[in-house]
Amino acid sequence: MKNRRIRIISDETIDFVPGLEENDLALANVHLFLNGKEVIFSREKFYKMIKDRKNSFNTSQANPEDFIKVMKKFPDDDLIVLTVTSKLSGTYNSALVAKGSVKNRGRIEVVDSLSLSAGLGILALRAKELISEGKIFDEIINELNIFKHKIRIFLVLKTLDYLVAGGRVNRAIGFVAKIVNLKPVLEIRDGNLVVAGKMLLFDNLVRGFYDFTEKRAKSDKIFVLNNSMKDECSELKKLFESKGLEVMELGSLNPALGVHAGPECLAAGWISE
Repeated sequence: MKNRRIRIISDETIDFVPGLEENDLALANVHLFLNGKEVIFSREKFYKMIKDRKNSFNTSQANPEDFIKVMKKFPDDDLIVLTVTSKLSGTYNSALVAKGSVKNRGRIEVVDSLSLSAGLGILALRAKELISEGKIFDEIINELNIFKHKIRIFLVLKTLDYLVAGGRVNRAIGFVAKIVNLKPVLEIRDGNLVVAGKMLLFDNLVRGFYDFTEKRAKSDKIFVLNNSMKDECSELKKLFESKGLEVMELGSLNPALGVHAGPECLAAGWISE
């Protein structure tokens, strides 16, 4: 029997990284709402509008129907579905429900990335590479489930208000951070968003964030990204490069995540060796 083609499916919380193109995978919709009305905005427009507190944004995860719609496009192929971390979203469960509902002839495997944004993009890129190498379906799934634990992401936000409002950060932490003007370094750890154990003075944010992450980097390749903090991101990039590290500067978080992170965010990550 002829081997089936293997395709990658993900959701719109993914952020693309170099080497991963839009035609490499299919995406299930994540729904963005402005003042109760579903909208579709470019990143540039979204980040301009979220700065105005009169604009109330929220999101709705990709639901089973969103995944079913995508899965049915490839009835004869084997499908690898990579979702945003199940610890912060019900998207993984939506994909599982969809998997049990479609009658495709190919195999379907849902993988919880335990990550988001560029971390999800890096996992999708690894899936693409494994497919190109001619790995069989089960080998790819096994390797992805190992590889996903190597992805590290740290971030710092100008304000925690958006995470607090979305229930992603404890209100007490948000209150203390605002009163004393200290910003906690946050980490995606085992799929959860946690305080990494360091509070930074906002006036020394970039240097403090660099010092904290550089000590922990187990790789000679770093990726950085930001929301409306381009100057700070460029400064962070130069600091990593001064240590001889290769730095990949990405864009902003997608709007589905920007709703929770807020308009100003700085992040760095790597793949542990």
